[in-house]
Amino acid sequence: TDKKVVVDVYHGKKVEDPYRWLEEPDSEATRKWVDAQVALTTGYFEKECKIRSKITERQLEMQNYAKFGLPFKRGDKYFFFKNDGLQNHYVMWMQDSITDNSPKILLDPNSFSKDGTASLGVVKFSDSAKFVAYGVKKSGSDWTTIKVRTVLDCKDLEDEICWVKFSSISWINDDGFFYSRYPTPKTFKSDSKGLTEGEETDVLLNQRLYYHQVGTKQSEDVMVFAVPSEPKWMVTGEVCHDRNGIFVSLSDSCDPVNRLYFAPLDTWDMKGLFPKVEKIVDNFEALYEYIHNDGNKYWFRTNKDAPCYKLVQFDIKNSDSKNWKTIVPERDNVVLEEVSVVNGKYFLTQHLEHVKNKITLFNLKGDTVKEKFEMPEVACVSVSAHYKQVNPKP
Repeated sequence: TDKKVVVDVYHGKKVEDPYRWLEEPDSEATRKWVDAQVALTTGYFEKECKIRSKITERQLEMQNYAKFGLPFKRGDKYFFFKNDGLQNHYVMWMQDSITDNSPKILLDPNSFSKDGTASLGVVKFSDSAKFVAYGVKKSGSDWTTIKVRTVLDCKDLEDEICWVKFSSISWINDDGFFYSRYPTPKTFKSDSKGLTEGEETDVLLNQRLYYHQVGTKQSEDVMVFAVPSEPKWMVTGEVCHDRNGIFVSLSDSCDPVNRLYFAPLDTWDMKGLFPKVEKIVDNFEALYEYIHNDGNKYWFRTNKDAPCYKLVQFDIKNSDSKNWKTIVPERDNVVLEEVSVVNGKYFLTQHLEHVKNKITLFNLKGDTVKEKFEMPEVACVSVSAHYKQVNPKP
């Protein structure tokens, strides 16, 4: 690889950077270098690596068994992911009861493309599970196209939302949902030079929060929140469980910190920006993850003054951090990885201690309801729970 003389001076010391020319991904020199690396690697694997086929054969043999995800309930149906063995992607199935032995396919990512390179991204059901909004990613790109499917007959609507990246989906009843998107990259506004999504090198700026009404075109979507003065910030939204408001989360990096704003939905006319936005936390000092609310009482998982995380509760009308109450305190060297709400009455916490998971059931006040569950001593735990979920029907 060619070296070029590039020297920077930092704090009085010279620092060489001979490969900086490779930081220009669209230059002819960089593209020739990439092509040469691909040719070298491919040539070795195809001609000289004699054991590669045996390794591949053994891997396929070990992976060829049916694999299941944890079932979960939405609306009046149950859903689960399954891979028959060597499928490129897990398939989402649904059934009428927990013991139903005749499930049917809701989403099959293996059918998204002929070569199997399209995958399933974010998935979110509407409140009654009448609809499911799901993201499709192509060729390993983070760019996502959101589609909407009816659960009853497993058919897609005409809704299609493009240029979505690093976004959640948060529904308001069965009417529509909030999502985050970027402006169309400049590369694709003019001549894309034959590139596909993910191959462009445009800098991502000006992510904004939008609302999409089911059954309408993306061009009709309403921008509800943006921070034009901070183009590098990323924004997501999550509607509260009682549907009275939405939390807007802002981040400026991949660090576990965010700003937290709240917009009441009763003052929003669904036609433009949120008219009222309250700044709950307006700095990048800690992470705040919405868990649940009961009226004006809100619960959050946070690492504020708690590197291993804790669960706190506060009144939205008196949200100063001085008034926050700790519900599940931080434990030394034990990470609170996840908090699930069960039927609006309990919190199921998942802690990580010495590379193994432990789950505990609390009531909303933080009193321990159940601490010991029958499970292997060393285990990685997945939880299936929902704030509306009750005992399953046989």
